[in-house]
Amino acid sequence: MKPLRAILRCVILMLLVSLGISIASAFSYNWYLEKNFVPNGENCDYAKGIPLDKMDRKKLITRYDDVIFQALSVSKSEVVKLDKPLNLYQEPDEDTEVAMILPAGEYFLSRNSCDFGQGCRSLPTYKKGWRYFIPPMQLVESDGKGNEERKNFSDWYYIKLEDLERLQAKYVLQQLNRLFELWIERDPTNYTFSRLVKYHDFTILFPFHPSYIKNIMGSVELLAIDRIMFENGDYLSPDLFRPLWDWKCTALSIGIVLFLIPERLLARRENRKSALSTI
Repeated sequence: MKPLRAILRCVILMLLVSLGISIASAFSYNWYLEKNFVPNGENCDYAKGIPLDKMDRKKLITRYDDVIFQALSVSKSEVVKLDKPLNLYQEPDEDTEVAMILPAGEYFLSRNSCDFGQGCRSLPTYKKGWRYFIPPMQLVESDGKGNEERKNFSDWYYIKLEDLERLQAKYVLQQLNRLFELWIERDPTNYTFSRLVKYHDFTILFPFHPSYIKNIMGSVELLAIDRIMFENGDYLSPDLFRPLWDWKCTALSIGIVLFLIPERLLARRENRKSALSTI
């Protein structure tokens, strides 16, 4: 029993350390943001607290737009499917009336397929967890015969960041699946391990290579503009701050409890045995 209990204790200790590191890293990152944000002294609309619907968007585009938008060059491979409608608002408040329901369908989400403010290129707001954006371009059937066209939206709305994050995660998985399918079509069995070692041909691993995953994640980076604003000293977006307690902390806590229960039961059994042996 004692070796098993020792193993359980080691696992619990590792989980506790991981939990502490997770909380400490979030705290230190948030402290870093606050300490290193230096307002540039310019009259930025965000620094003035101007409502987002009254900001000079041309000025924002000039300052923060780093992507040349070319709608005609967008590939259908960049489409992500929205399974459930999303609620859009005129205020960053879920209790207010829904201003628009974004219907389920296929949308162009990546940075290359979104103009400034569209989709993943949304703007930060003054309230954590909310973004200000134009709905992304939608792919719709035009004539009932299978022909498709691209529908653009023009009005700005507030959307919950978690809704955009779900779309982002789905896009990333979709792109990785597409890479994996291409990898299978290329017949990776022809690329042996000896070839990888001898010729350093890492293309055999390309669906799982960090650079490919990084490029996919970067194409739908939701807080890119927030980081530029931070570096320029224009605005410290509340969305840049990490929560001290997130799903990883919850998962680690559940793991601690699951391993602690059998450890305590074993300890109680050992105590009973030692008590009986002394009688």
